[in-house]
Amino acid sequence: MKRALFWLSAALFSHHVFAQCEGDSVSVSLDITTDAWGYEMYWELIPASGSCGDGTAVLWGGNPDVGCGDDIPGLGGEVYGNNLTVSSATVCVASGSERVLAHRDSYGDGGSGFGVVLNGAPVLGIQGTDTGNDWPISLDIVDELQGQLPCMPLPVEANGANWVGSNEGASVLPDEVTPPALACNVYGSWCPSDPNATNTLWLSWDVPAEGGAYRISTCNDSTSFDTQIALWSAEDCADWGSYTLVNASDDHGCEFAAYRSTMLTPCFQGGESLLIQIDGWGGQTGTVELSIQSTDLNESLEVGASVSGLSCNLEEGFNPNGAITLNPNVGPLGASWNWNGAFGSTYQGTNLSGLMPGTYVVNADVCGISYSETFEVEEPEALSLTVSLAPDCEAGAMGASVSVGELEEFDSVTWQVGLNEFEGTTVSDLPSGLCEVSVVSLEGCEVSEYVWVDAVGVPEVNLGPDVFACAGDPVTLLGPLGNGLSYNWSTGASTPLLQFAAEPGTTVLGLEVTDAAGCSDSDVMVLTVDDCTSGLSDLSSGALATTSWEGALAVPNPFIGRTSLVGVSSEDVALWQLWDAQGRRVDVAWTPLGSEVALSSELPAGMYTLTSPARRAALRLLAHYVGF
Repeated sequence: MKRALFWLSAALFSHHVFAQCEGDSVSVSLDITTDAWGYEMYWELIPASGSCGDGTAVLWGGNPDVGCGDDIPGLGGEVYGNNLTVSSATVCVASGSERVLAHRDSYGDGGSGFGVVLNGAPVLGIQGTDTGNDWPISLDIVDELQGQLPCMPLPVEANGANWVGSNEGASVLPDEVTPPALACNVYGSWCPSDPNATNTLWLSWDVPAEGGAYRISTCNDSTSFDTQIALWSAEDCADWGSYTLVNASDDHGCEFAAYRSTMLTPCFQGGESLLIQIDGWGGQTGTVELSIQSTDLNESLEVGASVSGLSCNLEEGFNPNGAITLNPNVGPLGASWNWNGAFGSTYQGTNLSGLMPGTYVVNADVCGISYSETFEVEEPEALSLTVSLAPDCEAGAMGASVSVGELEEFDSVTWQVGLNEFEGTTVSDLPSGLCEVSVVSLEGCEVSEYVWVDAVGVPEVNLGPDVFACAGDPVTLLGPLGNGLSYNWSTGASTPLLQFAAEPGTTVLGLEVTDAAGCSDSDVMVLTVDDCTSGLSDLSSGALATTSWEGALAVPNPFIGRTSLVGVSSEDVALWQLWDAQGRRVDVAWTPLGSEVALSSELPAGMYTLTSPARRAALRLLAHYVGF
């Protein structure tokens, strides 16, 4: 069989009409393809015992002046043009005989191609080289190729004995036709897992004169491998372009053995000549038993159907991709399938795609059997996108996550804030601003939503040190300022600025500031309020005023540069505290001066309050410059 495989490696050429030869004779013809210098070549088909130019050639052609070389002229014939394909005459030659194809090229660059056609079937392609070639050709190849070429099929009959054969050693022709690879269980299709033929047999079937419908099946006892079959009509067995698929089957119909094949034909008028292609799935080989039996479509007609709704809601992008596929066991050409669909649309055929949502009705007449069915193409609900923001207050960053209904996997998730882009169902550091969240599902459905992302991070809340004030003094506290901040004072106030009149006693004041993301910071301070000595003595004529408080005398008060305490020891004054007008403690030094203790620190002009832990009130001092 190795030799047969060599012959089968040839490409198909233009088909020759099959000349009927008597007895065991074989019809032989050649297709000659010239190069750019057709006049440089000559050829002869001669007996194996002959030689070029001895007059024994049964076929010849080309330039007789080139001849057989060595000054041996060729037989009279046509000088070929350039870059042409020319078909020779056809002759009958005894089957099994040996022939030689002699080719000569005057320039020595070969270039001419030859296709050998036996019994109407192109079986061999040869390319010339150098100054010429002598190729042996065995005509017993015809017997070896019976059933392996569509132009050399083996005959099979209906309603008779089953045909039994083998595809062991069989091969395929280049670009050999095969049914579409739609699905293993779809009539008119082969399995997508092995869409190409690998070791085919070809049978010829003439539909009986009575016509009708027939069941073609490999579901028989002797079939030993996984078969896939197809039924073709062909205007020219050597021209794949003239083949029309009638029906096909891969894994169908066998009740007792899986992966064998059966199919129905449509109704035939009778007398049609058809070709049956048998192949082994995945390169399998073995024995095949094929039967062809007439059948009553009223009992055996089956029309399977599958409906695919739209993958996405149309609001998520206009992509109407609904589909309806009918699977009639008579094949897609078994009837005219006429459809009325959504929005007044009409269709024909068994495979509808690109459908809008809606109702679709098909009507057909299958060999006098009326078939009608209604299908609904549905549109899925729009995807529901939920965005959750999760601020990380400690890190000062905004995290976020997205979910879409019950979906767990996505093709892509994109977060876009200005020029910043992030990917993933969760992100940890989104900048503030308007964010577009876009999700594309595994089906290609896209949904998006806009959310506002607030900045995360509250300015530090610092109310400062503890404060002393005199009763009735205005107290002013200010929290940090910023957009989107909310304020909660311990007093119940909700503004950044807190103002009130001081009342005697000790009060703890607190402030909590919260940003738009829900993050917060807080601080507290202690406000101490005493009844201070009311007023200051006015300036007397020629003398500075003083202020007296529980045996303590401030001299002078108001003062310029220096004041002294009378009646206070240097040990006592070490515990006294001085506060400015804002209630902030001022660090000062006291110097003993006899019976007085002098404030030796330079102080800017202003109001000050002097407090003692041993006394119940406070003493007010006024530092300024006084003119006389």
